[in-house]
Amino acid sequence: QDFKKAFGYYSKACELNEALTCTLVGEFYRDGEGVTKDLKKAFEYSAKACELNDAKGCYALAAFYNEGKGVAKDEKQTTENLEKSCKLGLKEACDILKEQKQ
Repeated sequence: QDFKKAFGYYSKACELNEALTCTLVGEFYRDGEGVTKDLKKAFEYSAKACELNDAKGCYALAAFYNEGKGVAKDEKQTTENLEKSCKLGLKEACDILKEQKQ
């Protein structure tokens, strides 16, 4: 698989506000696949994806806030982004929220 080529296509699509591709670019930066690992950029792309209403982008954003990676740890932001992800239909986010309330 040519990660650099995919990264280039996804980056261009993200610039055109294709939410899912912003999430994917964030994952490339988070994992260091085809690009230098950069948690700050990973956070920024996940934030853009969430703003564009991508459930997985919001879930990733919640993880960044929960773990304090690429951004300061923030429980309120973790919960808010999990709630948005759940509302957008991501079951994993809904499950975590249910566990927190127990």
